[in-house]
Amino acid sequence: MDLIMKTERADKKLIFVYNAQAGKINAVIDIAHKMLRPKTYQCKLCSLTHDVFVEKEQWRRFREQVQFPMEFLHKDEFRKKYSVHQEVYPMVLLLENQQLKKFISQEEMKNLKTTQELISLIRERMNS
Repeated sequence: MDLIMKTERADKKLIFVYNAQAGKINAVIDIAHKMLRPKTYQCKLCSLTHDVFVEKEQWRRFREQVQFPMEFLHKDEFRKKYSVHQEVYPMVLLLENQQLKKFISQEEMKNLKTTQELISLIRERMNS
């Protein structure tokens, strides 16, 4: 995993960064994009974890069962909170020993086809 930055936080968690902006207007735009042109939607993480309007049931169950802290941020929220601006989104990071490390890259995310593949990859990496 590539080191992205050091941070002052001492906790250990997974940080999921969506390739989407926060806010109600952006949510409406994203929903319209998913409905009208789903193949051109640029957030693979969004597609793997959410249907057009709600979180996928399989993902919700996984999230609730996993005994590991997780944080979910839109890219603008992530940039503001962690002062990281140069990354490609979406991605999953591991915050460990006050450092952010890539856990699942945007390129790896692009190759995932199903929610189960995402869950399996997370489990595999958490156990290694």
